Amino acid sequence: MKRFKYKVSALALMLLSVFVLTPDVFAYDYGMDYSGGTALGASNVQINPTLVNDLTSLIKFGASAKNNVVFSENEEWEEGYISSSTCAKVSYLRVRTNAQVFNAGLGAASRGPFYLISKSPYTAKIQIDDISLDGIDVGTFGGNDLAVAVQHSNGGLHAGYKIYADAECQTAIEDISGLKERDNGKVFVRANIKLFNNGEEFVSNNLYFGITDIDAAQSYKILNENDLLKRSNMYAESAEALQPTDPAILSKNMFNANEHYIYSEYLNGESFNIETSGNDIFVKISNETQREGLDIVFGFAASAGSGIQYYAKQYVVHYVSDENGEISGIKDESI
Repeated sequence: MKRFKYKVSALALMLLSVFVLTPDVFAYDYGMDYSGGTALGASNVQINPTLVNDLTSLIKFGASAKNNVVFSENEEWEEGYISSSTCAKVSYLRVRTNAQVFNAGLGAASRGPFYLISKSPYTAKIQIDDISLDGIDVGTFGGNDLAVAVQHSNGGLHAGYKIYADAECQTAIEDISGLKERDNGKVFVRANIKLFNNGEEFVSNNLYFGITDIDAAQSYKILNENDLLKRSNMYAESAEALQPTDPAILSKNMFNANEHYIYSEYLNGESFNIETSGNDIFVKISNETQREGLDIVFGFAASAGSGIQYYAKQYVVHYVSDENGEISGIKDESI
C-alpha cells in the first residue's frame, strides 16, 4: 500500500483548531440550474495561448502533484477511500439528505471545517463554508447520506462518490450513496480560498485561479463581485479544446453570462469526459478578492473531482552589467 506523508508547516499549526458547526435546513440558491447561456468558447472566453503558456503553477492538482494536505481538527471529517482512477485515501464530510444542507457557520467568527494544500513555499487554505443539495430528498437514496471528499495525495475536492472503508475499495460504507446524472440532483460546495507564501498572505497583480478539466457534469461560479466570471477575466489556450470532439456527444460545456457560471451539460442523463488536455479556464483574480478570499461554488451533478489550482504569470529577468564589470553567478532567472 502506498504511504502518504504529510508535513504540517508553521502556517498549518497556526490555523488548525476545532470549529463548531451550525445546523441549518435552508439550501442556498446559487442560481446554477444547468440551463441557458452559450457554448464555452471564443465568444465568452479570451483565447490567449501566449498568456496561458507563460503561467507557472503555484498550487497544482493531478496525479503528478506533490502536495502536502492537512485537515482542520474537526470531528466532522471522517476518513475513507474513493474509487476514481485508483483507490485513493480521502477525508470526507457527510451531507445528510434529510437536512438538505451542511452549513459550516457561513460568515461566523468561528467557521467550519477547512483543509490546507501546501507546495513550498505556497499554501492554499480551503474553507468549506457551505454544502447544499438541489433536487435531492431523503427518499432519493433510501435515507443514505452523500459525501464531499478531499483526496489526501493532492487536495482535490470530490463529491458524489461512494466511500469505501478499505484501501482496495472493496468494502463500501453502506449508508453513503453515490451520485449519478440520472438522479437529477446536484451538490453545491461553497468554499473560501486564500493563498499564502511562507505563511504570509500572498497578493499578486498577476494571479490566476485554474478552473481545469471542465466536464463530467460539473459547474463553477465565483461570487466575489469584483471577479464574477465574464469574458474580460477568463482565458484559455484553445477554444476547440474546451468542447468534446466526438460528434456523438451532444452535450457541451456552457457559460451562462446572466448568472456568471460555467456548467457541463448532461443531456439525456449522460455526462461526458474530455480525454485530451486543454479544457481549462484561467481566471484572473483581483487583489481585493485575494485579500478577502476567493468565494467560489463548485457544483456536481454526478461523482466528479475539482482541482484547487493557482497560477502566476512568469517573467524572465536578464541581469546586465555596465562597461565597468560583468555579472557573476546568476545572469538569467524566472520570477
